[in-house]
Amino acid sequence: MLLKRIDETLTQGLYDLDGGPAEVEVYLAEPSIGEGIVNWEVVREGVVPPDFLHYNDAADGSNKLNGSWQGLYVSEAALEEAVIYSGSSIYFSDGSPNFGGVAKSAIYLRYSRGFIDWLAGFDSAAAEKLRSEIPAFEALMENRATKKLPTAWHKFKAPPQKWPLIVVCRLSDGRFLVHWLNKDTEGTLPLEALGIDVVHSRELMGFLTAPATSELELIAEEFQTGSGLGRNAFGKEYKLDAIRRSEYLRLMGVAPENTRADVLDLWSKKLQYRRKVAPSPDTSTLIFLPEGELTYSELKEFIDKENEKKNLYFDAKKNGGKSEEEREELKALRPEIIPTPYSATVFLTNLEGSTKKKRIIQQIFPDVSLEYLQVLNAELLQSNLENTVVDYMKAALTGQTGDTPSVYRYWTEVFTRALQRQPISAREVFANFQRFARSQSGEALIDKLGARRYFRVIGKLLRLQHLIMTAREEPAKLLTNEFQQELVRIEQFNLISRGVFGPMSTTVPSGAELIGEAYGLLRDKQKSKLDNFIRQAWAGVPDSEFPIFVRGALAGMLLNELCWSVQQEGRRFSATQGRHPSRLRGRELQNVFNKGIGLLMNLDKEQLFNCRLLPFLKSLEPESRRDSFNSGLISGMTYFEKKSDDNNEVKHD
Repeated sequence: MLLKRIDETLTQGLYDLDGGPAEVEVYLAEPSIGEGIVNWEVVREGVVPPDFLHYNDAADGSNKLNGSWQGLYVSEAALEEAVIYSGSSIYFSDGSPNFGGVAKSAIYLRYSRGFIDWLAGFDSAAAEKLRSEIPAFEALMENRATKKLPTAWHKFKAPPQKWPLIVVCRLSDGRFLVHWLNKDTEGTLPLEALGIDVVHSRELMGFLTAPATSELELIAEEFQTGSGLGRNAFGKEYKLDAIRRSEYLRLMGVAPENTRADVLDLWSKKLQYRRKVAPSPDTSTLIFLPEGELTYSELKEFIDKENEKKNLYFDAKKNGGKSEEEREELKALRPEIIPTPYSATVFLTNLEGSTKKKRIIQQIFPDVSLEYLQVLNAELLQSNLENTVVDYMKAALTGQTGDTPSVYRYWTEVFTRALQRQPISAREVFANFQRFARSQSGEALIDKLGARRYFRVIGKLLRLQHLIMTAREEPAKLLTNEFQQELVRIEQFNLISRGVFGPMSTTVPSGAELIGEAYGLLRDKQKSKLDNFIRQAWAGVPDSEFPIFVRGALAGMLLNELCWSVQQEGRRFSATQGRHPSRLRGRELQNVFNKGIGLLMNLDKEQLFNCRLLPFLKSLEPESRRDSFNSGLISGMTYFEKKSDDNNEVKHD
């Protein structure tokens, strides 16, 4: 499907980028044989026109093209008699040479009998020098019979973003004989300035044979497979020059109307936006193709700006310290308004494999509004939702910090639904709260308020839900200051909008409805605190679990008060009594209350605790065994209002 859309983009005339740069930065790399390895050294650097350079990335699934250079060395044939190929997808890919491939072809050529005999025809001294090095080259071989080089046969750190020109040998006059030049280009000055013997280097390229091509050719092995059980379940192999068109379409997916060169030119300039998602967060990316009247250059400008905003934001975030103002300015940036409601097709992809990478298309999103995408990207940057969700799931699912695919599964669901303007759900966040709690120590969860991370995640998801629903119902409102203020209030649970657990009422249930008669036994401060908690938690818990969650939260608040009362009297008392908070259930929870109240009674201070609630607390024993109750208990133990003269906080030991 990706190849088909690329072909359609070309056919519709939407691809309008220039062919490429006017000049290419190059370097000359010269080999020397060391102890068990070939060392490479950069001996010249400069710039040359791109048409001076040779490029041919013909498909090489059978290793025929790549293997021809090793075959040249083994056969000891003359250059004019040997069949050595002028291209291979192993040597060239994504518009530039792969150093390891072109270097290996050059090293086999350098010590082949046919090349040395040809070289002796105009520089016998250079030829004799190469002959003297052959024993050292032979000593490198992993297999003396096949003349195969080992995997780690060379040592070199290639300069980034530069085109390698491989020196086959240095001539007696100091000039370089270079591999992989375009033999059909006129002009020599840029190459001569680098010290290259242009005439003989181009003559050398004349001995090469161009790989055979077919109308039904392999475009790119990254998203096509012509062999292997993945596409050929019965193990049958086909030659592309003899394959039936129907079988080609089955194997390759589509036969493009445009030339392979045009398709690969667009692919080399693919428009990407990195987004970590499952199952391969390290390689996943969004790829964009234009729709309607949107040209490729206009879409490129848009994607470049989005990438720039993201990079600026994270660069400022990494700097820390004095860059705080910069981060706030970037957060405050409003997305630029697209003057026309342009749309694009978005492919969510990832790469699999090590040597022969394959592009896997996970999902396709047609007709994605660029205006909405800007707003969505700005929201995800500002709220930092991705990292907040992933960090929570790391704790819940693995208890570790590594980016395993499983911790991105829920985030992937959230992001892909948001991209389609579909409502999101936080049920998985609630369902994993107990696992999240058990992954942390009691100190981290309660004393250091780690349990509050749950509501931070929910608050950010509520923001995103409000954005999605507003984009569906009132898209013109998205870029207003009023909308931005609403997002802040929603995240702080000061505004009830759309829930993330299905349809919800904007009318918050009262404490009496949730607690029953015991609500009337609460002291005024306790009622106020519980009411505030209910208001803030109403949008953060599924409706069906909310009553028991709130009763658990009240038990946590009362346990918090009991601890503070005992500690105020000079006695040490812990709310958990050495247990993990997730174990405070049933009889164990009752024992903690009984022990604390017993300590107050021994001090004749039982009036400090609201003992009228003891029957209510006793009645909670059966339902306190449920996860929803315990989740509420933990949340209640970490819920503190702003401190005032008559409102004291407690620190749990």
